[in-house]
Amino acid sequence: MIISPSSTALPPRWQRVVDATARVFRAPAGLITRLAGSELEVFVASATEGNPYRQGNKVPLRSGLYCAAVIAGRSRLLIPDARKASEWRQSPQVNMGMCFYLGLPLVWSDGEIFGTICLLDRKENREAASQEDLLQGLRAMVEGDLRLLAEERERRRLEGELRRFEEKFRAYYDGNPIPTFTWQKRGEDLILVECNQAARTLTRSDVARYLGRSAAEIYQGKGDVYRDLWRCFRAKRVIRRQIRSQHFMPGRDLLITYVHVPPDLVVVHTEDITEHKQAAAALEESEARYRAIFENAVEGMFQSTPEGRYLSVNPSFAKTYGFNSPEEMIREVSDIRRELYVDQKEGAEVKMLLEDPGFVVGHEVRCRRRDGEEIWVSINARAVRDEEGKVLYYEGSTVDITERKRAEDKIRTLTAELEERVAGRTAQLEAANRELDAFAYSVSHDLRAPLRAMSGFSHLLLEYYSDKLDDQGRHFLQRMDQVSQRMGKLIDDLLSLSRLARRDMKRERVNLSEMARGIAAELRERDPERRVHFVIAERLMAHGDPHLLGVVLENTLGNAWKFTAKKPEATIEFGAIRQKGKRVYFVRDSGIGFDMTYAEKIFQAFQRLNPINEFEGSGIGLATVERIIHRHGGRVWAEGEVGNGATFFFTLS
Repeated sequence: MIISPSSTALPPRWQRVVDATARVFRAPAGLITRLAGSELEVFVASATEGNPYRQGNKVPLRSGLYCAAVIAGRSRLLIPDARKASEWRQSPQVNMGMCFYLGLPLVWSDGEIFGTICLLDRKENREAASQEDLLQGLRAMVEGDLRLLAEERERRRLEGELRRFEEKFRAYYDGNPIPTFTWQKRGEDLILVECNQAARTLTRSDVARYLGRSAAEIYQGKGDVYRDLWRCFRAKRVIRRQIRSQHFMPGRDLLITYVHVPPDLVVVHTEDITEHKQAAAALEESEARYRAIFENAVEGMFQSTPEGRYLSVNPSFAKTYGFNSPEEMIREVSDIRRELYVDQKEGAEVKMLLEDPGFVVGHEVRCRRRDGEEIWVSINARAVRDEEGKVLYYEGSTVDITERKRAEDKIRTLTAELEERVAGRTAQLEAANRELDAFAYSVSHDLRAPLRAMSGFSHLLLEYYSDKLDDQGRHFLQRMDQVSQRMGKLIDDLLSLSRLARRDMKRERVNLSEMARGIAAELRERDPERRVHFVIAERLMAHGDPHLLGVVLENTLGNAWKFTAKKPEATIEFGAIRQKGKRVYFVRDSGIGFDMTYAEKIFQAFQRLNPINEFEGSGIGLATVERIIHRHGGRVWAEGEVGNGATFFFTLS
C-alpha cells in the first residue's frame, strides 16, 4: 500500500544526515526533497552556511530543476558544471549560482518515488563526484527509514481497520435484534462468554450472571440445549430446533439456531416464538372456521381469476347455478362471462367495475343455470391485488334474487294500477273540493244576506219603534239581533274549519313559548281587570306550520281564559312533558273543568258541555285544534274534573 508523502513525519536523524553530508563534501547545500503533487518540496535542508534552500520551499516540477530530471528518469544525475552544459544553462538553479549537482532518487518500498537526496555547489566539486558511494549509502539509509515509516503506517492502518471492525462487530452484536449467546471451548467444556442486549431483554433476567459458567454447570450436563451445543461443535454444522425452554425462559417456546464459528466458538441465536405459535394456532383455527362458514354459508361464495375461471366456490354457489358440487362447477366452467351471463355486456360491466373502482355492491345481473333457466343474482365482490396493484383474483358472494324480481314485477303492475286508481280518486276529490268551495261560497253569501237583513231590521225597530214596544217586545228584538250575530259567527267558524283541510302547510322551526307569551299578552289586554297568572315554559320548540300552530295555541289558551272567568284568581300553564320517549305539550287551567264522561265529545263540532248563555262560543274551536294536530301527524286529548280545571294535551310528529 502506498503511503502518502504529505502524511510522512520528518525523522529527526534525516536532518543530521544532510548536515553531515554537506560538511563531508564541503558543499553549501545538502537536500532531501519530496514529490508533492505537481511540485517539488524541500523536505530537509542542511543547516550549512550559504545554503539558499529552506525547508518547505516548493517549486513546480516543470521549471527545469535538476531534481525533476532525477525523478523523471528515476536514476542518478551528475552535473559537474551546469554553466558548461547547454541543456542546463536555463535552469533557475544556475541563476542561483548552483552549477554543480549530484542527486539520487528516493523510492518507497512499493516502488513509488518519494523524492531525491542531493548535493549542490557553486563550483565544480570533483571530491563529491569521487565519493558518490557515500551518497549511495546515505540514500540506502533514508530508503530504509522510508520502509520503516511505510511499515509503521501500514501497521497503524491495519490496527485502525481492526478497531473499526471490532466496533462494527460490537455494534452489530449488541444491536442485533435476535437474542444471541456465544459459547467458547475451554478445556473440556463450553463456556458462556458473551450475550447481547436482545438476549438480556428476552430472558427478562440478569443473564450476565451466567457469563463465565460452563454448559455442564448451567444445564447440569443434560437437556436438548446441552446436547445440541456439543453436536454443533463436534459436527461443525448448523443445527436448528424448536424447544420448550426450561432454563432462561421457563415455559416459553423457542426457535434456537446453533452455528459453529471456527476454531472454538458456538454462536446461538434464540427467538421467542411463543406468540408466533399461538398466532399460528389461532390462524389455523380461524381458517377452519372460515372454511366451515364458506362450506355451509347460505350465500353463494366464490373466488375467480381475471381470465374467467373459478378458483373456489362453495356448495350454495354451485347449487344456485344448477351444479351438483363445487368441484363439478370449477371443472366445467372455463369462461364465466360467456357461459353464465345471459348478456355478455353485463359480464363485461362487472369486470370493468372490479378493475375500477375495484368492487361491486348489490350489482344485479341475469345469469343462466346449467339447465338453461334464466335467473337474477345480486353480486357483491372485490378485486384482490398484490403490492404493485396487479389483480390476483376476484372474491365475493351472490344471492339468487329471482323470486324478489318477480315480486317486484308484480308490485310494479299493482303500483301502476293503484296509481291509475289514485289519479281517478284525486280527480274526484278535486271535483268535490271545487263543489265544496262553491258550496262554501254560496253559504257565505246566501246565508249572510238574510242574516244581515234580520239584524238590520231588528236595529231599525229598536231605534225607531222602541217607544211603541213594551219591555218584552224590546227583549225579543235584542234576542233576535244576538241570534243573527251568533249565526254569522257560526258561518265564519265553519268556513275556517273547511279551509283547514285544504290549506298548504309550510313546516319550519317554531318557538311555541314565544308564541304563547304573545297570546297571553293579548288576552290580558282584553280584560285587564282579571287576576290570571300565566306559567309558560322556556324554549319550547316545535317543527310545523307557524300559522296553524298559532291557531292551536289561540284556541287552547283562549279556552282556558274563558273557562277560568268565574274564578277570582286563576292559573293557566303552558309546558311539556315526556311520555314514552315522546314530547307532549299541554295547556292546563284552574277553571271549571268538565266531566270525563263527555271527554270524547269535546273535540266534535258544535258539541258544548256548558249552556250557551253561560259561556260564549260556537263549539268549533276545539274541533279546529284536533284538525290541525292531525295534519301535523300528532294527536290531542283532554283530561279534567268538574270544579278542578282541565288540561289539554297534544303531540306533533
